[in-house]
Amino acid sequence: MSLHIHRKANFRKSLETLARGDKTASLAASRAEEIIEKLASGDYQAIEIVSRRTKHGELRINGCRKYNLGAGYRLICVKHEGYLVATYVGSHDDCNRWIENNRGFELELPSLSDSLMVSENRESNRHRDSENEEHEPDYDDILMAKIDQRVLRQVFCGLCGGS
Repeated sequence: MSLHIHRKANFRKSLETLARGDKTASLAASRAEEIIEKLASGDYQAIEIVSRRTKHGELRINGCRKYNLGAGYRLICVKHEGYLVATYVGSHDDCNRWIENNRGFELELPSLSDSLMVSENRESNRHRDSENEEHEPDYDDILMAKIDQRVLRQVFCGLCGGS
């Protein structure tokens, strides 16, 4: 199954507002753009490096995915039937307000001409199987897999007897 990525009009407006903001806001806007580009290219491993999804999913809107952009900013997307629609980007409080005001949001499927398409051959089986949030790898687990016992013993030498 292919994934079509679409940007809602209010998303474009919130992204432009964020880009015109201060340094941290414009950095968050560029991170949101980068995540969308990585999603469009099917490069899911790079998304895990650039940004991670928030630890707790969003239950107020079905299929809602929130990405942590850093410095208190979030990207909100809604996934439904092969479409991923970027709906809003802003500060944590603004995103929370948007979600609360759009509780029970029903996605209107956009036309294919407005969408960027990700081909199926770029999706890895791991990401196809990780549609359920409970099967998604945690960002901390990814980082911990890269750290060996020697590094941990150096960092925590006082706790493990100074070896």
